[in-house]
Order: sequence, then structure tokens, then C-alpha cells
Amino acid sequence: MNKISIIIPTYNRASLIKRSLDSVVNQNSVFEVIVVDDCGKDNTKSIVESYKEKLNIIYIRQSKNGGVNTARNTAIRNASGDWLVFLDDDDELVPNAINIISEKICKLPNNISVMYFNSIIDNGVSLKSGGFQFYEGEKEYDPTYEDTMNKFRLKGDCKPVFRK
Repeated sequence: MNKISIIIPTYNRASLIKRSLDSVVNQNSVFEVIVVDDCGKDNTKSIVESYKEKLNIIYIRQSKNGGVNTARNTAIRNASGDWLVFLDDDDELVPNAINIISEKICKLPNNISVMYFNSIIDNGVSLKSGGFQFYEGEKEYDPTYEDTMNKFRLKGDCKPVFRK
């Protein structure tokens, strides 16, 4: 079974991060959650720490503000999972998203180290969780974000999942 680390960078978003963390609590197959506080001045730490009984959660506070990419890099260095899922502090995972991701990871060949998923697919008829960009045999297609979204008539964010 692959270990999945969820990475959440945050900066002064205590009012929003609870919703993100609640969506992670409702997942199965989460190995660890790493929240990197980019030197915010709110009560993010106390909110994150209130989840310690529900999640294997690591809180890291940056000593100075470096931006979202610096926060993500800090989390990557501290992650011990096999795969990394990035979740913004104002987003949430739909139910069963991590299980679906885990199932797809198990089917990937070892030479694939990134895949993309949509947390919500809205095709105008119904909402579904999942939505993956697949490879076909030896022929790999690396479309732009817009190509993927248009091909599957998707709305929402296309998120990468990286092999660590």
C-alpha cells in the first residue's frame, strides 16, 4: 500500500483551514498531513493541533514568510509518504478522493511519477469525484491544463499527485 502525504501550505487562513482539515479527516488511506504555516499571525497553530487525535498531522511554522512554493518545499522535505497530494488551505477533498487516488496509484507503472486528478468533475449533468489523466501504453500524452479540462469537459482545479 502506498503511503500518501497531504501537504497544506497556509498563511493567515485560520478561518478556512478547518474546512480543509475536516475534508481530510473524512478520508481513508491518509498516511500523514503536513501543514506549513508561512509565518502567519493568526491562530492556525491551535486549529491544526486540535486535529492531532484525528490525523497524523505535522505542523511546521516557517521562521519568515517565503510564499506558497517555499512552504510546499518545506513540506516536501519533511514528508515521509511515497506520494504527495497538495491541498490548498481554502480547498477540500471530496469524500473518498484519497481512496480513489490510492487505487489509481497502485495501477501505475514505476516509471510514472506524476498524475493529475480533479477533486470535482462537473459535466453539467452530475458531480463526481475523481477524474484522472491516464497514459495509454507507451504513448503518453502531456496536455496543457486547458487541454485536459476541455477534453473531459471539466470544471474545477486539476491537481497533481507526485511520487516522492
